[in-house]
Amino acid sequence: MIPSSLRFGALALGLLFPFSGAVAQDELLISGFFSNAVHRYDAATGASLGSIGPIAQPMGIAFDDAGFLYIVSEGTNRVLRYDATSLALLGEFIVDDPATPLDETGGLVNPTGIAFGPDGAIYVASFATDAIHRFDARTGAFLGLFVAAGSGGLDGPDAGIAFGPDGHLYVPSYNNDRVLRYDGRTGAFLGTFVAAGAGGLQRPRTLRFRSDGHLLVSSETTGQILRYARNGASMGAFATPHAGITGFALSPVGNHLVSTSLAQNNVQLWDGGSGARIRRLVAQGAGGLQGAVFLAARPTREVVLSRLEPGIAGQVNALELRHLTPSAPFALLFGTAGASVLLPGCGAAFLGIAQPELYPARADASGRFRLQAPVDPLLQGLSLHLQAFDASCKFSNLVVETLR
Repeated sequence: MIPSSLRFGALALGLLFPFSGAVAQDELLISGFFSNAVHRYDAATGASLGSIGPIAQPMGIAFDDAGFLYIVSEGTNRVLRYDATSLALLGEFIVDDPATPLDETGGLVNPTGIAFGPDGAIYVASFATDAIHRFDARTGAFLGLFVAAGSGGLDGPDAGIAFGPDGHLYVPSYNNDRVLRYDGRTGAFLGTFVAAGAGGLQRPRTLRFRSDGHLLVSSETTGQILRYARNGASMGAFATPHAGITGFALSPVGNHLVSTSLAQNNVQLWDGGSGARIRRLVAQGAGGLQGAVFLAARPTREVVLSRLEPGIAGQVNALELRHLTPSAPFALLFGTAGASVLLPGCGAAFLGIAQPELYPARADASGRFRLQAPVDPLLQGLSLHLQAFDASCKFSNLVVETLR
């Protein structure tokens, strides 16, 4: 690792893995802060499919690999857990027991964002205390403050917290118009990734990393989705959806973007490559939606690529892929330089590696793959870029890891 193989350009990749273009009909979930429910919509037609709730002021939404759905209830300072298939409520997963003097949430107040870290733990943003809390993903037990209150000037961590290609945590600081970065292992402040107001950023809500590693950020006040390079430099507006934009996500139907708005309570569909508007997908207030603050797809169709472990050159390292098409071939790509290459045949899917080396493989019956291989000692100190995709245009997250 890097495997000995030929180098392939994007066109050659398309020839080796002819893309089917197949898409799955799926759902969009939108948190209705004022309607106290998470609303469900058909991702292809926009038809209302009902709602999950009641939930007091729902915010962040996350799925795990064990078949559970997690929804943050800002109004009750809790995280609720549901069966991801039946959507049946399984109970309060992160909650303070009033019968004990200890606060089992670690002092969680007005929680907003939720994300699973590279370590498998759950990370929850506490808006009122300007902190990020860490919890055991199996039990919900509080594991400590990951980001201390106000660290790095954090002021109002919003629902769209995300781990980036480098394994670090990126947090929208809503009240001072910044995106801050924290060490993914320790929570230490690593600096301001997007400076206050850079690129026109005002009231950031949702962060999403595109498949090429570029960061997309919703700017609520300006009604835009802004794009930033891997070093945080502004690349301008990617799309200008609607006033009060809050949540957006990659649509499970094609590689388009879907966005929602606190002001308009609808869903707009955007071309994932150009940012051009395609159409309105969900009408204003459809299904009773009021106060749309976060949007997620159910379930995610993206392949999940782990980080290299232990991440040391000259040793055997391991990585794992999940959510691949079961029993189907896929391509695992390696390189040492970043890029932004629109891959032909896959809509708006971007390859994030320049001059990649290709390792063809096949997923097991559960859609997983694990690789153990020695890493060349000459790669010590270099940043290794990894990404994967299969013939159905399912793309993984980009991983960028500096080898020790």
